[in-house]
Amino acid sequence: MTCVAISPDGRTVVSGSADKTIRIWPKRILTGHSACINCVAISPDSQILVSGSDDKTINVWNLNTGEKICTLVGHTGLVLSVAFSPNGKNLVSGGDDGKIKLWDLSTKEDICTRNGHSGDVNALVFSLDGQIFISGGGDNMIKMWRIY
Repeated sequence: MTCVAISPDGRTVVSGSADKTIRIWPKRILTGHSACINCVAISPDSQILVSGSDDKTINVWNLNTGEKICTLVGHTGLVLSVAFSPNGKNLVSGGDDGKIKLWDLSTKEDICTRNGHSGDVNALVFSLDGQIFISGGGDNMIKMWRIY
């Protein structure tokens, strides 16, 4: 097991693994990545699951059915971190390419890319008002970013 998340409603636990699977405990195993799962996150409404992988992609899943909604492609390296905005409309992702991508989940598009770390982007979190997010990198830096 490489990562774990609990849904905001407290009803679901999800884990990712080096064996390329995601487990929705205890009922379902999801497959769809071709490499190790590094990060998982659940939307604020507990309906959507995202997973980031060594295969350089982010998969978006329906948490209730386990069906894959789409795959977000844009990182040039491993995807190491993901986080939902408080309203669930946006997602940020970070990778070993030092890049942070902001995604619009309604259009499934990369809104912008931030080049702020000289190493891995290992951690991401949004502020409660959703106006900023913070990144933590392998370069031992913590940075704060405005969403727009």
